[in-house]
Amino acid sequence: MKVKNLLFIGLVFILLMSCGGKEDNKIKIGAIVFLSGDAAEYGAWVKNGLELAKDEINRKEDINFEKIEIVYEDDKSTPKEAVTAFNKMMSEFAYPIIIAGLTSSSTLSITPLAEKNKVVLFSPCSSNPKISSAGDYIFRNWPSDNLEGEAMARFAYNALNIKKVAIVALNNDYGLGLREVFTNNFISEGGEVVYSDQINEGQREFRTIIQKLKSANIKAVYIPSHAQECAHFIRQSKELGYTPQFLSCVTFQSSELFKIAGNAAEGSLFTTPGFDINNNDSLVVDFRKKYNLKYNTEPEVFAAQSYDALKIIAYVIKNYGYSSEIIKNELYKIKNYPGVSGLTTFDSNGDVQKPVMIKKVQNGEFKVLVKSYL
Repeated sequence: MKVKNLLFIGLVFILLMSCGGKEDNKIKIGAIVFLSGDAAEYGAWVKNGLELAKDEINRKEDINFEKIEIVYEDDKSTPKEAVTAFNKMMSEFAYPIIIAGLTSSSTLSITPLAEKNKVVLFSPCSSNPKISSAGDYIFRNWPSDNLEGEAMARFAYNALNIKKVAIVALNNDYGLGLREVFTNNFISEGGEVVYSDQINEGQREFRTIIQKLKSANIKAVYIPSHAQECAHFIRQSKELGYTPQFLSCVTFQSSELFKIAGNAAEGSLFTTPGFDINNNDSLVVDFRKKYNLKYNTEPEVFAAQSYDALKIIAYVIKNYGYSSEIIKNELYKIKNYPGVSGLTTFDSNGDVQKPVMIKKVQNGEFKVLVKSYL
């Protein structure tokens, strides 16, 4: 083969590799999502939101914008698998951006890798406060636990007149992050945390802890955990004749709650980012209609956040370019982007500021109690 031909082939190869994952006239975006494991239900909602947004973006006839392709990897709800998924993705394509539809623990496990590789990592559902300082390439449109934990602590003390509380937190970065923020704010209000314990992901037996709480006559329990652990805890509490005021976080909102806990969950309160499915805003109404049509079910907050995440990413790529540096720099400039989950503005840490909603389990449904507490 002639030297000129070899040089030409080499030049083409370099140009293809420099496209940051663009192949076959498509814009490739990586997505590491918890599609199996204890948090798989939430991961399914994340993927639903991404796929709905992708379909809408790709249907638009825009000759200046290639079609988006999302390449998924499953982290199986574990940090170790998240690292494996990230490394696999980076060995296959030069992705300029990866969506981390992950638990906080998994997201934190790959933020150093994203920083090292100068890959934008965008999370629509990770909330641990440590993510705020994880790096220059790290973004999320999900509010930090600093907001959700503070909202529940202040609401419990001031609105519910709860002065003493027990905390039973999931033993991972998500649960422990919420516990820390809630504790600090509840104490600063004048309250007292009289008992604190940890539970494990997938744990289903809680009677020993419940008996301790019942014997101490503790009237309120904050459980920052996934819906399944919360549901088993609440059901077993009722079986043992212990019915305190249960407080929780956004992962409480799941159909699994009613399947497991039944009416034992009545009256429970939890915080959630401010996505309201009954909002009459045209964006929300349209999103709800399209989501129902595609999936034959109502959209959850995780789907709404993921839908907005891809729309924001596509907006930046379409208008400014497809490299990690461009995407990173332009994301920092996003101000009041209108989405179904509310307005999105990123601060200097890549964090978003959004209102926190208080919801209540009432008549077997999740009802909005306070639209915006913080």
